[in-house]
Amino acid sequence: MEAKLIMVDIIASTQINNQNLTDLDSLWIKIKSDFKNSFGKEIYEKWFTKIELNLAAQDEVIMSVPSKFLRDWIRREYLNKNLKTRKNIKEIWLKHKPNLKKISVIYIEPVKVNKEADKEKIINNKPQENIVSISKYNNIFSLGIELNPKFTFDNFIVGSCNKLASSLAKVIAKVEESLFSLQDINPLFLYGGVGLGKTHLSQAIAWHIRENDTSSKVVYISAERFMYQFVKALRQKDISTFKERIRSIDILIIDDLQFISGKEGTAEELLNTLNHFIENNKKVVLVCDKSPGDLNDVSGKLKSKIASGFISDFKCPNYETRLEILKHKVKDFNFVINTEILELIASKINSNIRDLEGALKKIAANHIFTGQEISIKNTKELLKDLFRTNHNETTIEKIQKITANYFDIKISDLKSNSRLREIARPRQISMYLCKNLTSKNLPEIGREFGGKNHATVIHAIRKIEELIEENSKFGANIKNLEEKITN
Repeated sequence: MEAKLIMVDIIASTQINNQNLTDLDSLWIKIKSDFKNSFGKEIYEKWFTKIELNLAAQDEVIMSVPSKFLRDWIRREYLNKNLKTRKNIKEIWLKHKPNLKKISVIYIEPVKVNKEADKEKIINNKPQENIVSISKYNNIFSLGIELNPKFTFDNFIVGSCNKLASSLAKVIAKVEESLFSLQDINPLFLYGGVGLGKTHLSQAIAWHIRENDTSSKVVYISAERFMYQFVKALRQKDISTFKERIRSIDILIIDDLQFISGKEGTAEELLNTLNHFIENNKKVVLVCDKSPGDLNDVSGKLKSKIASGFISDFKCPNYETRLEILKHKVKDFNFVINTEILELIASKINSNIRDLEGALKKIAANHIFTGQEISIKNTKELLKDLFRTNHNETTIEKIQKITANYFDIKISDLKSNSRLREIARPRQISMYLCKNLTSKNLPEIGREFGGKNHATVIHAIRKIEELIEENSKFGANIKNLEEKITN
């Protein structure tokens, strides 16, 4: 199997180029020289001196840089852009590799090595461990990447949008107990849109295990870095060491899993890794921006293995959760932002947590650098562009319209007093969605449904919550309806 993997092209399943290291070095020197001649000395020294070659297969090249900013700039300005005044990266590579189909520029976080500690180990002839902690937080491994010290369970705000995911994460980290065994939710697959807290929650698992179970080896790694380590092992013909190091981990957390789409060799190795972890009662957490079914160019076997565990999604936070997030994050500032302003932000920004953070930072920066007071008027002016991009706020009217169409009834039916099941149930669903997707309170929701009182709205919400918990198919239908409303 290892011999076969060495012959796999990571992206297109073609054979890896049989160049030896000297050939690759010679090719890379020529490529960098062409970069310099094509882009000019100034641009080359500013953007290309830190770029490295990671893979040069028959029809694919992978290069890496040590910062996300550098990666994004090179992709935008010198790779994906069709420049007329000068060559781009692909054109330069094609001169040397005419069969080239794909070029990737990826970010690889630089590994910080403690040279003095390594020297001492050599002097004292101390054995090397498979995984070595080299982080100032004592939590990064030669395989993994740095953790954010703020991404802990204590700093994670739980709401209806992430309650299930949070509970499952705490079971994995042994914060809470559950009727489910750890193997029932292994692997745990967390997915959702950008800025909804997936990375925060997955890193919280790593932090908690690191602080409360020091005997367990936990690694948090991006799929991009997993692929880099795998490709590196293939190039060095040392795949057995890669497998050994991965399999010596106790809890493996892989973020941005969507990155492996189309990369057959990496996906196959990941499947082998999952099989090993599950068979040996080790834990795996996978984090992705889309559901397993929406992952393109991924084998059915890998999707099936993911589905054998537990899948939980992150929804956009509702008004109450957004407000709690703002109240929690404002504690980081050395000045007060009153609740009225936080309520305004929570009601106007309904996209994701990053936008909420961005709003607070903009208010703080404006206050610090201009001395301008923090008021409702100033906040509206300062955040008008951000409010405008979130202007497609979900309204009760929109929910009623889409719900009525979904169940093939009239909006007037939702506002009526009819107790027919085919009318009453959609009405309850619509009320439930209004509570979760808008900032309206219970009396306001009731008034929009023909003057119903708040007790009727509460009953409807609780009934739908019970049905979602009892019937997974019903829950899936509600989720489908939510997506129609919010997209």
